[in-house]
Amino acid sequence: VMANQLVAAKLVQAAEEEDHEFRLPPIVRRHQHPDQAKVEEVLRQLPGWVTEQPGLGAAELSCLPVPQVLEKLRPAITPEAHAAVCFQLLSCMKRAEYVVVDDEEA
Repeated sequence: VMANQLVAAKLVQAAEEEDHEFRLPPIVRRHQHPDQAKVEEVLRQLPGWVTEQPGLGAAELSCLPVPQVLEKLRPAITPEAHAAVCFQLLSCMKRAEYVVVDDEEA
């Protein structure tokens, strides 16, 4: 979220420094897939009483996108544990890239 705000602030600043006719380009923020080995390592650290529940095995979860993993885990663990797993999984993510797209692509 902070990265999004920083990029937006830079774009607005650039627009304000230009003439008033300047139009902000459409931008897409995208992540490459996270490091799968790191994701699997995080999931292997989950306690057995979690991973023994249907649909929550490390092998099953590691096939899902990170947001879906976090949603599946939410009801199964405490909010504090969920926050810790969320932090660990987000640290597996690769740096986002911001791409200017043509008007036709937007």
